[in-house]
Amino acid sequence: MCFPGNSGNSCATVVNVERSICAFTGSSVDISGIFYSDYYYKLSPLWFVAEREQQKWDIPGNVYQRKARFQGFARNGQLRLRITNLAESDSGEYRFGYKTYSRTYNAPRIPTVSRNKEVVEGSSVNLTCSTDANPAATYTWHRSNQSLVSPQSLFHMSSVQLSDSGDYYCTAENELGKTRSQIVSITVTYGPKFSVLSVSPSGELVEGSSVTLTCSTDAYPAPSYTWYKDNQVLRQGSVHFYNFSSISSEDSGVYKCQTENHIHRKISQLVSLEIKRKRLDRLWPMILLLLFMTVPTVITRWCCCSTVQRGQGFPVGM
Repeated sequence: MCFPGNSGNSCATVVNVERSICAFTGSSVDISGIFYSDYYYKLSPLWFVAEREQQKWDIPGNVYQRKARFQGFARNGQLRLRITNLAESDSGEYRFGYKTYSRTYNAPRIPTVSRNKEVVEGSSVNLTCSTDANPAATYTWHRSNQSLVSPQSLFHMSSVQLSDSGDYYCTAENELGKTRSQIVSITVTYGPKFSVLSVSPSGELVEGSSVTLTCSTDAYPAPSYTWYKDNQVLRQGSVHFYNFSSISSEDSGVYKCQTENHIHRKISQLVSLEIKRKRLDRLWPMILLLLFMTVPTVITRWCCCSTVQRGQGFPVGM
C-alpha cells in the first residue's frame, strides 16, 4: 500500500509466507514473516486470523507482549507471532498487516487567530493560531514583520504594556507548504493616569472677568468628566473645561474634577477660587478726572447767571 507524500509515494509492503504448521495442544509455535516500509507516517502493526476478523493482536511498541498467550513482534523487517499453550480453537490462517486510517495530507489552511476581546494595560494576553494541516504544522509569530520568539500555536504576553500595541500575525508551515493568518491589531487600553485641574488666568480673580477651569488627563478610551464645587456636582460629560464668562463672588468655592472610563477613575487636586469685588479706589482717578472736567463749567455758568441778575437791578442809562 502506498501513500502520496512530499517527495513522491511512500509505501509499506508485507510478505506473508505461506506454510503449514502442525503442533500439539499445550505446546508453543512461532509464525514468522517479512515486511518493508518507507512510509514516513506511523503505522500500527498487528496480527490477525483471516477466518475470524474480530480476533486481532496489536503489537504495542513493536515488541513482544510477554504476559499474553499471543505475543507479537515486528522489528527491522522481521515479524513474528508466538502462540503458547496451544488449543484446538487456535487453528486457522494467520496473517500480518498494518492498521491504517483514511487521511488526507495537505498544506496548512489559512490560520485563524483568536485573542482576548479587550487588552487592558497590566493584564495578560493569549494569541492562539490554529489551522488544518497534515502533517501537523509548526507556527511562527510575527509583529510588524518581525519574528517573535514563540514557535508555538499559543503566544502569551504577561503584564501587557502600552508599547505592546501593534499588528500581529502567525504563519503555519509543514512539508507541503506555508501560509499566514490575517493581521490582528492589538490596542492596549488604560484608565486615567492622572487628573490635574488648572485655572486660567492665574493670579487674583475679579468679578466680571472671564475664567476657565481645565481638567487634564491621559486615558484610552477617552474618559468622561465630572465637575464639583464644594463636593456638589456641577456638570458631567465629555467636556474637559468649565468656563465662567463673567465670574461673580457667588462663584467662590472649592473646585475639583474627576476623570473616568470603564477601567479606572482619577480625582484631581482641590482648587480654591476666591472672587474679589471691584475696588472703589480703582475708580477714584476716573471720578477725579470727571470732577476736574465738570466743575469749571458749573462755576462759569453760575457766575454768568449772577452777573445778569445783578445787572437787571439798575435802571438803564444810570
